[in-house]
Amino acid sequence: MTGHIPDTGPWSRAPPGSHLSLTEPQEAALRAYLDSASLGLERDERKHRLAPLSSLLSRLSPLLEAILQIPAREPWASTRAAYLLSYTGNAPGYIEKLPLMTVPAGVDETDPDTCAVIAEEAGETMQSVLDLLGEIERGWIAVLRGEGWRAGEDGAKGEAVKVEGGSGIDETSKVRLRSIINLAREKLLLWARPYGSFGGESMGPDGLDGEVHTEEEKSGWERQIVDMWKEILEELDRQAPPEEEVI
Repeated sequence: MTGHIPDTGPWSRAPPGSHLSLTEPQEAALRAYLDSASLGLERDERKHRLAPLSSLLSRLSPLLEAILQIPAREPWASTRAAYLLSYTGNAPGYIEKLPLMTVPAGVDETDPDTCAVIAEEAGETMQSVLDLLGEIERGWIAVLRGEGWRAGEDGAKGEAVKVEGGSGIDETSKVRLRSIINLAREKLLLWARPYGSFGGESMGPDGLDGEVHTEEEKSGWERQIVDMWKEILEELDRQAPPEEEVI
């Protein structure tokens, strides 16, 4: 299983993104695909077969799309949340284990033309990483709001759709999601540091550690890494129950 949405079986015959419910055969086909694709990634991680990064991303993207297309209504909404929580926890761990680029043996890295090609490929791969992180964020916003998901066609991005009776996630899952996000941000910031211009901690005038930010970190792709999944955290904050007043 390479991570592509299955093109045969009862799941594939329904128009993507149009599901308000699933028949038993559709649900069985979808679960079989999701479990096979997820276990395949876990197996290849153990055997160090995830590389190159571009190949990993080509497996992660369709898996995410399939998860998001699970109906937003119960009893399927909780299944969608469970799969997406697992996916969100695992994906950054897979990415951090791989270099942005692997230069083939025998390639002359001192040649200007070769360096230009390597730099271009590295930039494209980094953009693919950022695109995936952005899709995860957009997907989570939809899930938290109890919205459905319409798959994109011909390379277009998927989009959230309003669903009457859609369900979000419970408070326990929200706590778990926040924890997953905080850990994932630490992992990918550490992974990305060698490839970009990031600031760091410095001793401030009052003796406390402060953050020094580069121009790239303020406006370049580094900003997207630093702010990774910020909108998910903001949505969680908006949905947080009001604090009880202490009398």
